[in-house]
Amino acid sequence: MNASHNPSRGPDAGSGPWQTRGGPLRPAAHLLALWAFAVAQPVYDVLGRNGEFFIAHRTQPPDLVLLAVTASLVLPLLLLVLPYLAARAVSARLGQAALIGLIGLLSGMLASQVMAHRVTLPVAAHFAVAGGVGAAAAWLYAARPGVRTFLTMLSPSVLVFPALFLLQPSMSMFVRPDGRHVEAAAVIDRPVPPIVFVVFDQLPLVSLMDASGRIDRARYPGFAALADNATWYRGATTVAEFTGWALPPLVSGIRPNAQRVPTTRSYPHNLFTWLGGRYRLEVLEPITQLCPEQLCESRRAPLPVRLAAMTLDSSVVYLTVALPAGLRAHLPPLTENWKDFIQDQRWQRRWVAESRDDRRQVPRELIASISRDDPQPTLYFAHALLPHEPYIYLRSGQEFAADPYMPGITRTGRWTSDDWPVTEAYLRHLLQVEYVDGVVGQLIARLQAEGLYEQSLIVVTSDHGASFRPDGQFKALEAGNASEIMSVPLFIKAPGQREAVIDDSNVQSIDVMPSIASRIGVPLTWTPEGVAAGEPRPGPAVKAIRHGGARLNTTFDASELMKARDAAVARKVAMFGSGPGWRPAAVRRADLIGTRVGAFEAAEGPWQAVVDDPDALASVDPAGPSLPVRLTGWVRDQRGDPADAELVVAVNGTVAAVTRTWGPDVAARGTWSALVNPALLVAGRNDVRVYVLADGDALHLAYASRLRPAHLNLASRGAEEFWAVTQSGFYPREGGPVPHRWTNGEGTLVVPVEPDRRPRSLRIGLADVTPSGTPLTLTLGGCTLFSGRVDQAPWYRTFSLRDCPPDTLAAPQVRLVIATPPWTADQQRPQGVAVETVNLFESDWPVTGSDPARYRGAIRAIGEQAGAGRTAGDPMTIEVVNTGEGVWLPPADSPGGGGVLLIALRWQRLAGGRAYEQRLNLPHAVYPSDRAVLDAPLVPPAELRDMGPWTASLSLVTGQGSTIPLEAPFAVEVNAPGGRAP
Repeated sequence: MNASHNPSRGPDAGSGPWQTRGGPLRPAAHLLALWAFAVAQPVYDVLGRNGEFFIAHRTQPPDLVLLAVTASLVLPLLLLVLPYLAARAVSARLGQAALIGLIGLLSGMLASQVMAHRVTLPVAAHFAVAGGVGAAAAWLYAARPGVRTFLTMLSPSVLVFPALFLLQPSMSMFVRPDGRHVEAAAVIDRPVPPIVFVVFDQLPLVSLMDASGRIDRARYPGFAALADNATWYRGATTVAEFTGWALPPLVSGIRPNAQRVPTTRSYPHNLFTWLGGRYRLEVLEPITQLCPEQLCESRRAPLPVRLAAMTLDSSVVYLTVALPAGLRAHLPPLTENWKDFIQDQRWQRRWVAESRDDRRQVPRELIASISRDDPQPTLYFAHALLPHEPYIYLRSGQEFAADPYMPGITRTGRWTSDDWPVTEAYLRHLLQVEYVDGVVGQLIARLQAEGLYEQSLIVVTSDHGASFRPDGQFKALEAGNASEIMSVPLFIKAPGQREAVIDDSNVQSIDVMPSIASRIGVPLTWTPEGVAAGEPRPGPAVKAIRHGGARLNTTFDASELMKARDAAVARKVAMFGSGPGWRPAAVRRADLIGTRVGAFEAAEGPWQAVVDDPDALASVDPAGPSLPVRLTGWVRDQRGDPADAELVVAVNGTVAAVTRTWGPDVAARGTWSALVNPALLVAGRNDVRVYVLADGDALHLAYASRLRPAHLNLASRGAEEFWAVTQSGFYPREGGPVPHRWTNGEGTLVVPVEPDRRPRSLRIGLADVTPSGTPLTLTLGGCTLFSGRVDQAPWYRTFSLRDCPPDTLAAPQVRLVIATPPWTADQQRPQGVAVETVNLFESDWPVTGSDPARYRGAIRAIGEQAGAGRTAGDPMTIEVVNTGEGVWLPPADSPGGGGVLLIALRWQRLAGGRAYEQRLNLPHAVYPSDRAVLDAPLVPPAELRDMGPWTASLSLVTGQGSTIPLEAPFAVEVNAPGGRAP
């Protein structure tokens, strides 16, 4: 009987193409074998060549075995074999389908992996080819017994691949811990001092220096206090560019290379193994594993946690291997710290200690561990992951950025060409260096309080620096940033030292260990590559650095590198000045920072600014764990579209920052951020205002601490996206002379309302494409404002809300419905109206007056060039735009003439002579940033008729005859009918 007709038999039993021996075990072995080739082996290959992964996860031999078992057996059993067996248990056909599908999937994954790094195809084409290969492989598996036999022969790979992975030489340091550290122990038979050794991460010396070449005491009093009693090796440089290679030389005196990883096995002779036989060790080493387990207490997470973390991170390793380039670009880079890829995909967030969310913990633990009751001698060592990014801490230790994202840095570690986000990142870095300076001050105070400062040997340094230059590398070495990457602070306070010494000799990080040995009088038990600071050095004065994964070595003339360092300091001082400062010079009018808002005139303009998380500014706790010092937001123009702008940010009446929007290669257009001085924040509610700095240094108010701008178009995209206005029943915006959105039968706007800003009037504008005679009903919270027909388009009306029931406007939000009749089946789309603008105003209607001094406008021709010739009697459609701050009212809407504005059409013969003026009324009220479209009839006044050609110029005048400033003159030449001349 055919197997397909016998549900009691499995998909691999019976005769036909599915016939195999061994029941379900052989297909299961096939799945495991394909998984080994498609998934497990690619991951083993990457991890086997990058021991940093296991250092970051602080692995032990059992961890590695369990990881291999999980990758090669547990995962494929759970994801492949069990689903296949479950399907097989239901029915033979389902089991067959599941098996063939899984074989095709694994084959396609293998094909994707092979193609990913050999050919470059569009993503869709890549997966189409991989899918085709998978389908073909599945068909061959079903149709060709030889294919199934081949997979059976490959099944030992399930055990062979993990065995080869664990036995390869590069894994021996993790599989078989080394005990050679015992050889490095020094014999100490004399009194020795306590040693305090702190390595800060990514701290360039340039950040600490002022224009005189000294420590910037006003900004960094902690470092300055240390320098007062120590030797500052001002010419000190690192010998590697990244922590994994830069930190080991500090504690070993040995230069790194590409084969060494920061473990005891690679550096068996180091500070910890040297002193471990005599010193008590208090070691905080969150990234490296240079202190052996036998000497330093383990700080690793429990085994299940470590295994889960390694498995999750291995999945990202696999995706990096198997996905096409178009998708790999969206994965987190592996080489930043080889850890926590899943936890957060912004690489700036993955440089973390065991205490993942708080890099302040290591220096706090170091300071807390120092006590007068400690058995001496004790080595207090800490590698603090500060001021390494993300930059989120103030000197006080409070967080100043809810989002640690650092704009301006690319995935390759290179800065954008836009200098402003780079400048902001630099300032954020300096703020975090201030926190580090506070740590140094606290460390000194603790040592002094415990009576250990005088007698201790204190070493404070950094593993490497960083650079903040547009288009330059952030941390990787290149010609233009060598002095900033290589120059690091190095302070050594010998026991009993009280005087300040500045030493400009050629010192490198490999010289730190010999210097410690010299200061405590205990010789090293190995031969370092460096020499003690102050001792003669053979050869020329050069600086050498390993970079490019410690595979490349570059040397620099020491004196030239120091000149470049001083130039970098001068650049920093020019950008930010000396001392604590908030005046970056990369933007215009930075001189406004610190001035009172009342010192300049500013009125509401056509822009709308957005401040993210305004609630944080409404309830500030100055003593809380965080302060809203970094403000972010967007800028929109009067239509709600993103806009480029320079901005002035004021907090509680004082200008706190000057900033500008970022370039398109950094973020979406209109995006901005600013750092404000925390001293300007007060407890509770803070008033924040954002001004647009326009041409001529004019300031226009674009945001105040309130829910929405006064003239926000509630039907705009910006209102929905950024001002919590809910919109429904609207089609997308359409272009044309007057942008608009059609309603879909019934358009609804739900608008939040603040208790102290209740609306008193509503204005709606319908574009001229709205059919005349369209029935329309407007209701606000159940209060009917209009029910009738659109007599002509464009149609603008303003309605008073004084007659609406009080509870209509007392709710926290109001609902506006713009309703037209239901549509019929013969219509292409629901009947509706073309909504140009909807505004709610706090002022009553009609407006009783407006200051003409705040008027300004623009007149433009629609459809034709303004200067083109026309013929008398031809129609001319114009657009009049209110670019000022006052409301324009037609005479019929202006009680007592207040706010009235007219259009003056001035006629004059080209040959000269007397001019005559005609006046046109506005068709409706025009609010700031709004416009009116109307026809200007080109009919000369009777006094000039038959005397053409003429010049017709248009201007704006008040009801009292005052001329309103125009952005540009508007005039046209008008010919007599038939081209007749006078």
